[in-house]
Amino acid sequence: MAKKKISKKTVHSKNKVTKSKVTTKNLKVKTKKSKFAKIVLPIIGILIIAVAVFLLLKGKNDTASDELPEIVAYVNDQAIYATELQEQYASLSPEIKQSMNENSLLTQMIDEHLLLSKAEELGIVVTEEEIEASINNILVQNNLDMNQLIQNLEIQGLTLEALKELFEKQIMINKLLTEEIFVGIEVSDEEVNQYYEENLELFKTDEQVKARHILIQFGDKSEEEVLSEINAVKERIDAGEDFCDLVTELSEDPGSLETCGEYTFQKGVMVPEFEAAAFGQEPNEMRIVKTSFGYHLIETLELIEPSMTPIADVKENIQLYLEFEKQKAQFTSYVQSLKAENKVLNCLEEPKECPKKKTVKKDTNKEEITTIETALETSPVEVSTGTTTNIVAKIENGPDSFAKCLTKNNFKMYGAYWCSYCAAQKELFGNSFQYITYVECAEEDNPREQTIACQNAGISGYPTLEINGVKYPGGQTLEKISELSGCEL
Repeated sequence: MAKKKISKKTVHSKNKVTKSKVTTKNLKVKTKKSKFAKIVLPIIGILIIAVAVFLLLKGKNDTASDELPEIVAYVNDQAIYATELQEQYASLSPEIKQSMNENSLLTQMIDEHLLLSKAEELGIVVTEEEIEASINNILVQNNLDMNQLIQNLEIQGLTLEALKELFEKQIMINKLLTEEIFVGIEVSDEEVNQYYEENLELFKTDEQVKARHILIQFGDKSEEEVLSEINAVKERIDAGEDFCDLVTELSEDPGSLETCGEYTFQKGVMVPEFEAAAFGQEPNEMRIVKTSFGYHLIETLELIEPSMTPIADVKENIQLYLEFEKQKAQFTSYVQSLKAENKVLNCLEEPKECPKKKTVKKDTNKEEITTIETALETSPVEVSTGTTTNIVAKIENGPDSFAKCLTKNNFKMYGAYWCSYCAAQKELFGNSFQYITYVECAEEDNPREQTIACQNAGISGYPTLEINGVKYPGGQTLEKISELSGCEL
């Protein structure tokens, strides 16, 4: 039987192929992430302050307004405005936005305020040389010289000094982290070994197959024509022609032209027909398979059995991961302690507790910016006790009879040791708090974990007061507690 002649494609024929390009991404129905990928975990990534550095080179967001923006948070007497939050959020990359909304960004902005204040209190200093090193790093990363950087900044109405101030803050927080918060954090070999033994599934490699193929796409041709062409390709290989040579000459999968048509993959990655053929035949066997892309001639090269990745190959990654987990826990605990020491109010989380804002024109001669102190002086008493102890009736060495009455009527306070609002609520009772039934909700060793008692009670925020069987989230004034409980103040 005479062989059907196949005209050899030239390099120019690849123009035709690209009209309906097939890539690895097309052939794969999904990409599985490795179970334990290499970890890159700079702890400063917890904060957003560094992001703005790179945004300076991308153009600014216009947030022109005739009035001052609304206040979204207070840190002591310092307000954070909505425009600050919106500008930072609008400037985040799409990848970061997938895991962060404006609420979580505001939390980080509050954390930055607290950390910078603490760094200044501790006398942490940033040198000119450190700032210059950061500037030079930006120049290298963006392939700019100093004049180009200054021009980019000027276009946005910014100055080199403003950029330096931003770097100063970033470096100051980094120093606080490394010199104060993360001191002494280490990961032992025993911890690495324990993690490996307890998570063996993470280091198991599934069954894989190594296979190669030649693809003839449908394009404008009929299915019969394409099938005839791929059959002719198989005949040439059966006659002794080199598979790799025919990949270069004929295959219409640009994604594998440079690798002799080869892919190594596990189940659940490639389109079903391709996968079934590759896994369903012995090494050195070939078959023709139809997929939505066209006809493939697939040769299985090797079936790779499941295996375990040796601990030596992943030890460094495990150390990095465990170190990061320790840093994250230490960071969280440290920030919570700062919040307990300072007056913090997040108006997105507690809108009812936030003082009503004043808005004034930007062009007024004297801007009446509402601060936490002035707002508290004029706000009604229905404000979070975490910031308003100066406007509610605080009982110095409060009447024991009132506290005992509450306890007798099954009054309970649910709180957490790191919660500043809880501390303020306790303070309202003065020495009489000893008679109040208090339920601690935060685990001693893990502040983010909730105790069983509070889980069973369905507590979702702190403080929560239980009065006559009804739970009231948030702090309450003593007058309000008296009104709700019936206990005379």
